[in-house]
Amino acid sequence: MQPPHSAGSDGSNRSRIPIPYSKGIIRILTDKFLFNNRMAVANIGCGKDLLARIFLENGNDVICIDRNDDAIERSKKDLVDFPNVRFVNGYPANTGIERNSVNLIAMGQAFIGIDQQKARNEFRRVLKAPNIVTIIWNDIDLRDGFSNEYERICVKYCPHYTKSGSDPLTNEQITEFFSWSFDYNQFATEMLMDGDDLISMYEFMPYRLAAADPRHDQLIIELKDAFSTYGKSGRATIKFLTRMYVGKLS
Repeated sequence: MQPPHSAGSDGSNRSRIPIPYSKGIIRILTDKFLFNNRMAVANIGCGKDLLARIFLENGNDVICIDRNDDAIERSKKDLVDFPNVRFVNGYPANTGIERNSVNLIAMGQAFIGIDQQKARNEFRRVLKAPNIVTIIWNDIDLRDGFSNEYERICVKYCPHYTKSGSDPLTNEQITEFFSWSFDYNQFATEMLMDGDDLISMYEFMPYRLAAADPRHDQLIIELKDAFSTYGKSGRATIKFLTRMYVGKLS
């Protein structure tokens, strides 16, 4: 997969490579939940979850919502090429958007720790038919050597990194939120990259260390060493498992 490009956080025109989300997400929503590219989407926790792009590329109007001003600014830079996106300061219990304004709400690990009852009430306020909510995140596929090494380095250095397979959302949380009626899907995604792409992807992630952190340079060295070990012909593949919960709130 060729990496997309946009202005980097430093304003340069370097590669911007967020963790990819499979086009299978759109297919599932379309086939099972009557979703289409004329529907409006809210991505809550946009700075952490990085889901807006797949819907924008599908042609949907997207509202990116986050309570963190830095996350909003970061998302603006990433999505600068899309005219069909707007940004709002808000959070699950108070999104800051209009009543009956979106057809689908997409969240990732920003779902963790929310007040489910308040969020459910707010989601019902802003949703309109078909009233879809989807919770999606990517885990590293630890069965793959290079992918496993990437995670090992991130766990070692990054305090905010969530380990793959740690099940940050329990079955009880999901079933309670969707009132026992939801669809679960899991599928593979992968990204072929060169060494510069690897560093760009890491630097894009919400869990990244600040450049001023004394551990930052050593982390980059270890990522480059891992790439040298596992890469072939100047390329290597990171593999992911996408987990997707989707249901309707009426």
